[in-house]
Amino acid sequence: MPNARLIIADDNSNSELVRQNLERLGYRVLACVTSRSEVLKLADDLRPDAILLNIALDQHDPDTAEIIRRHFDIPVVYLTTQIDESTLPHLTKTTAAGCLLTSSPAQQFYITIELTLQIHQKESRLKKTDATTNRQEKMDLRRRNNNNELLLLNRASQVFISTHDLDQVLTSVLEDVREELNVVACSAWLIDPETNEIICRQVTDPQSDTVRGWRLPMGEGLVGRVAQTGQTIIASDVQTDIRHYKGVDQQTGLNLRSILSVPLRIKDKIIGVIQIVDEAVDRFNRTHQELVESLAATAAVAIENARLYEETNKLRLFNENIVNGIEDGILILDPHYRITFVNPKGAQILGYQPDKLIDQSILALINPDYTDRVSAELAQHSKGSSTKYETVLNTKDGEAIPIIFSARPLFENEQFLGILAVFIDISRRKKTDELLRKLSRAIEQTADHMIITNSVGVIEYVNPAFTKLTGFTGTDVIGKTPRILKSDQHKPEFYQRMWDTLKAGQVFREIVINKKKNGTLFYEEQTITPIKDADGRVTHFVSTGKDITERRLAEETLKQAIEILRRRNRELDALNRAGRKLSSSLDVDEVLQIVLKEAQHLLGAVACSIWLVDPKTAKNKNDLGELVCRQAIGPHYESVQGWRLAPGEGIAGWVAETGESVIVPDLAADQRHFKGVDQHIGLDLRSLISVPLKRVSYGVIGVLHVLDEQINRFNITDLVLVESLAATATVAIENAQLFAQVQQDAKTKTVLLDEINHRVKNNLSAIIGLLYAEQNRTKVDDHAFYQAIIKELINRVQSLATVHSLLSDAEWAPISLDKLAEQIIHSALHALTLYQNVTVKISPSPVRVTAAQAHYLAMVLNELTTNAIKHGFSNITRQPQITVNIRQLGGRQQETIEFEFRDNGPGFPEEIIQGRQEAYNVGFDLIQNIVSRSLRGRLSLNNDQGAIAIIQFEPLTWSKAAIDVQTEE
Repeated sequence: MPNARLIIADDNSNSELVRQNLERLGYRVLACVTSRSEVLKLADDLRPDAILLNIALDQHDPDTAEIIRRHFDIPVVYLTTQIDESTLPHLTKTTAAGCLLTSSPAQQFYITIELTLQIHQKESRLKKTDATTNRQEKMDLRRRNNNNELLLLNRASQVFISTHDLDQVLTSVLEDVREELNVVACSAWLIDPETNEIICRQVTDPQSDTVRGWRLPMGEGLVGRVAQTGQTIIASDVQTDIRHYKGVDQQTGLNLRSILSVPLRIKDKIIGVIQIVDEAVDRFNRTHQELVESLAATAAVAIENARLYEETNKLRLFNENIVNGIEDGILILDPHYRITFVNPKGAQILGYQPDKLIDQSILALINPDYTDRVSAELAQHSKGSSTKYETVLNTKDGEAIPIIFSARPLFENEQFLGILAVFIDISRRKKTDELLRKLSRAIEQTADHMIITNSVGVIEYVNPAFTKLTGFTGTDVIGKTPRILKSDQHKPEFYQRMWDTLKAGQVFREIVINKKKNGTLFYEEQTITPIKDADGRVTHFVSTGKDITERRLAEETLKQAIEILRRRNRELDALNRAGRKLSSSLDVDEVLQIVLKEAQHLLGAVACSIWLVDPKTAKNKNDLGELVCRQAIGPHYESVQGWRLAPGEGIAGWVAETGESVIVPDLAADQRHFKGVDQHIGLDLRSLISVPLKRVSYGVIGVLHVLDEQINRFNITDLVLVESLAATATVAIENAQLFAQVQQDAKTKTVLLDEINHRVKNNLSAIIGLLYAEQNRTKVDDHAFYQAIIKELINRVQSLATVHSLLSDAEWAPISLDKLAEQIIHSALHALTLYQNVTVKISPSPVRVTAAQAHYLAMVLNELTTNAIKHGFSNITRQPQITVNIRQLGGRQQETIEFEFRDNGPGFPEEIIQGRQEAYNVGFDLIQNIVSRSLRGRLSLNNDQGAIAIIQFEPLTWSKAAIDVQTEE
């Protein structure tokens, strides 16, 4: 409540701190007093909104809080430095509105005071209502209700004050409300700010486990609407309220009718909703709303209080964990250098229990040889200076420990309060320094060269052996990287692998070719080791090496001889492998890819391409056509594929015209080279082998190119290999081209068959179109009857078009009867637009029928569906349904297919079931003729909860179907 007027009654020195906190929160502190008589006098004179009373005053002068509340109608909040066995019993027996620790954060003061003021306002309003009631009976009833409401609010207030457990708070309040209002259920919903959803945090109803934990988007349902708008909603009957979320009723099984939803608000922020529900209509009124809103205001403060308590507790634990877990010693000294705090690590370093160090002077722990200097340094802190220096501490056991001591002063309002100090045990570092000095002498005298770099590879040290081997002195290389030794004999991948290994914290061992200061190359066995600190982070790299140049040159000579022999064997194996792959494929593109990959693999070239002659572009049968790049591999290969060269253009054109192979050592110097390729792909191609792809009898069909970026890359041995590969490839390419031509011929036949099917479909569509045109154009006396006839004809032709599409898709092979039934029935239903909501159930069946049977059954299914729609479903009130069952009857020798079609209408008329001829219409006459004559089957009609038509016929083979068709014709 802004500008609320308060009095502080506290004989403790903390009252000034409390006053400052309250004034920062916007409250007006009228006075600070220290005795009971003063507070009673000022309560009468100033009439503040609330009084903060030290609990000790009430214990010394009993009933002070009760006198203030009863005589002056002013709420009281206790102040105490701690809650213990002496204060807790007094708290539970008094009528104080709350209790605050003087060390509580400002936000805790705000929440408790606001809660007290809200409860007091409610009490005052209810008392005023009692005072203005004229009729005694109504006054008594209202007083009882008001007392009950006050009791409920006070109980809730006591729960909020006594616990920080949010679920316990909500459960207690909801149970009290449910009992007080005698309703079916109550629930508390809290907003999740991360998901912008509202969650059921607590609920009291028979189905609490079902509802608790539910999530609703903001704005959904009454509770979501209240959370979104912040406005209370009273729903008299949720069954007629579109805002109500029906999912709750369905899940819980409760028949909810009345709902009261009240927002939980902290200042202008909505944090949740309290919802009261009942099965009676118009259950809640304004009085209930006011009660629950007052309770919601109190609950909102308690929820925020619990959240703040939880956050404060987390922060406290976090800070404690940091201080207790840090690996350095921490001390807090008072202005006289006495220890007031030490962390566990600091006590451990000194060898004491932490409590044994409290109140000791830090100077008593300093080694006597350093006491004077430390005293001088400590004296600087009162002047505001910070210091950092090395000194020595004596442990409890008398051990002298070298430390680094860092300290800074602590001030508050310019008053010197003490010193915060951090000290680090550096005894291990001292020992390490000595060890490093020994290692340094060993490194200086070793015969192997050594380099030490930092974590990013900058050289910090080289030993004399390094200078003797490479000619570089320390002055030449310190501050630079080992790239100064780079010989350009290794690919970038080598160095990438080296750094990947080192960054992973692993040792890298390899034989490396490096360069001396005079440019001479040398081989060395190099080992690079990452050096890690205590946390596992790499801080340095140590590289050691041994010169093995003479040994390596001898090994290289032997290795080259062996490699030549192995290469010849690999080339022969590659040619054999390529021949096997080429003979196993008839796909032109796959054959070309095999040729290119084998050529690239054999020679280790950058790129390869195959250019095929396009005979369609030849001017006459004796000339070559254009060369087309059919396939390519290597960088930017997609830019080259599809390129065309005129006859004789470029080296490829020259090879195709002459039929001769060629090795080009440097394309830049060859006038035949077509420069456009290099410019387009951005590669500096230099060496080339170009070999013709020759038929045995009639000429060149293309050219095989193998390219590289190095000058003079290929030799005569490479040419022989490529020519051998090209000879095998030519045969494979011709075979693949012939196979592709055969496939194209087959595809042409398929296209012709598709064209025939398409024309049949178009003819059926044309017939349907003519019938529609006739239906719209013709005018006869009985127009409706005529229109019906035309519509039936359209449906029948449409069914033929549908079955034709099915058979065409199946390439006129037997089709599934269940699939046929599904397509025809849905096609007929689609044509009758008023009956598209008919449910269709078709039993799955493996039965297949021939194309001829499919045509006949399509007409039968269309007639049965049309009849069901027109006569079976015209007057029924339930959901229309068509059911189809397909069965196979009899043994293998006398197999029969039974097709059952039923609807859930009123059934067939009796005259149709009896088979009287005069009762048949055109549709049933058509069905009877098709079943008996075309399908050679039998039709039976009966009624059983709807109309049932059963057709039995024998399955036909292709040959028998053809005979039947010829017989009918």
